[in-house]
Formats: sequence, C-alpha cells, structure tokens
Amino acid sequence: MTRWIFPQPIDSSEVKRFAGELGVARFAAELLMRRGLSSAMDAEHFLAPRLKSLRDPFLLPNMGLAAERILTAIDRRERIVLYGDYDVDGVTSLALLTRVLRAMGAEPACFLPSRADEGYGLSPDGVARCVSEHDPQLVIAVDCGTSSVAEIAALRAQGVDVIVCDHHECKDALPDCVALVNPKLGDDFHYLCSVGIAFKVAHALLKLRKANDFDLRECLDLVALGSVADLVPLRSENRIFVRNGLLQLAQSKWVGLRALVEVSGLSAPFSPGNIGFGLGPRLNAARTPRDRARCTGALAHRGCRSRTHAWPRRSMRRIASGGPVEEGGVSAGRSAAHGIVRRRA
Repeated sequence: MTRWIFPQPIDSSEVKRFAGELGVARFAAELLMRRGLSSAMDAEHFLAPRLKSLRDPFLLPNMGLAAERILTAIDRRERIVLYGDYDVDGVTSLALLTRVLRAMGAEPACFLPSRADEGYGLSPDGVARCVSEHDPQLVIAVDCGTSSVAEIAALRAQGVDVIVCDHHECKDALPDCVALVNPKLGDDFHYLCSVGIAFKVAHALLKLRKANDFDLRECLDLVALGSVADLVPLRSENRIFVRNGLLQLAQSKWVGLRALVEVSGLSAPFSPGNIGFGLGPRLNAARTPRDRARCTGALAHRGCRSRTHAWPRRSMRRIASGGPVEEGGVSAGRSAAHGIVRRRA
C-alpha cells in the first residue's frame, strides 16, 4: 500500500506576512519558508548570494596554523607537493591551490596517485612514490588524509611536514600533522567539499599576504565546478560559490577550462546542470592517472595565445573528447598502461 508523506502545514497568516515583507507572491513565500527561511535577510541571501557575505576563513579549524606554515614554506623556498584525489573535487582543488601558490612565488608540484596501483589518498605506495619523485619538505594533502594516521606518521618520521585539507568524516584517531583543516572538526561549514576548503585556504593566505596581479574571484569557476560535481548541498557559502562561479565561468581566464567548455558545446549563461551533466562527467571520464594529471595542469594554466602555452588547450580538448593527451608537468601514475580507469557512463 502506498503511503504519502505530506509536509507540515504552514500558518497562512505567516505566509501572508512574509510575502508582504518580501514583495513576492504567497506561493513563493511559502516555498522559501519550507526551505527554512523566515526573515527577509535570509531570503535575500538565498535569492541573491553575494561574495561580501563570505565569512572569515580563519573560522575553519586549524586554518591559522595551515596558512602560517604555507607562508613559511614559501619564504624558505621549500619543496611543496600538493597531494590530491582523482575526482573532479580533487583535481579542481589542486588546480586552485597551484594557482594561488604560484601567484605567491612558490612552484608546487602536484601528485595524483594511481587508482589501480596505489589506491585512494595517502596510501603507503602512493606516499612512497611521492617522496621518491619529489623529495618534499611540505605535503599539502587535499580531499584526503583525515584517516591517514600511519601514512602521515611515516612522512613525519622522514622529516616531511603535512597539512591536510579535507572534508571527509573524522575518526577517533586523527593524524599527527601540522594542521588538519577539516570542517567536521567544528560546528560549521560541514557543507563544504575540498575545493571550497581550498578556496578558504587561498583566502586565508591572501588575507595574511597580498599577491600581485592575482584576483581570487577568478578562481570561482573552479570552485563551482568542483562543488556541483561533488554533489554538496547548494546552501550557505556553497550557494555563493556556485552562483558567482557560474558567472565567472562565462569569462574564465583559464585556458584549460575554456577548452573544456568549448568541447562540451556549452555557452553562457551556465547552470549547475551544465556542470553536473556536461563538464564534470568529461573530467571524470579521463581514463588514466596521466589524463587526470593533465587535467590538473590544464586547469591551472592561465590563458595565453603563445605556442608555449598551447598544450593545456590541446590536452583538455583531447581528454574531454576521449583522445590521447600530451605531456604537461603533473606527476601521475607510473605509465599509461598502469591504473587505467574505466570511463564512466
């Protein structure tokens, strides 16, 4: 027998009052109230999310420790490795942090593990290859690391500092790292995925130190791409990120992202559906770790018409259309024959 679950009725007088306060029809006021919005200010923030409503990034747990250690590494010209995940959230997070660290004078290396050979996140095999290839002094683990207690302990034993920027659930045992920036350690920001946390890290760095000729708003297209693809709820700051990121996508300055839009056959104005069913699946369809690494490199590349910078455009077009890609400067799996990832439907 079918059982229907009906919403609780809302006081019609309250709906009338709210509609009059907002200057909207009653059905619109009722829909907003059913979303938990009961004041004009809340409704305004929901309907017209503005960047000025973003909150202080240092409200996230351990953000101060993470930002100070990153700035120290930049000043000392230490070898920094961004260790990420191979989904859209992970790839966009690496690209965003690469952009801001380059603007601040660092040259970070990006590392993506081989899914087939090394598994997800900070696995023992992945960490061993990362250390062998890059000899890092600071590893920033993005979209992974919260549960990697043993692997981070092994890195610390080798004299490598580790910062974790992650949104996955925390277990009883937490890693002994310089800073674990995970909203789940606190009472707020639980809705953020890793690219949102990466944006917050970048915002914190730029509050402590300006970067010449760098506008963090130009990275909002990446935040929108990663957030929608990771299926996080579009509320609070996620809503701000996605709305403004979709606007930024229409004028993106990043050659790889423009190429992804072009090969997807999309045009402005963009919607979350364009990401969820157009752009995101094309990035997820990259077949090998090497393809995913090229995605990161292409997304981190600023637009330029010179032949020297033509490879991000060609690589992204080939990845998104299912073709082979050329070399491009991000460490991935051991070879194209290793770690092949099946194309998602």
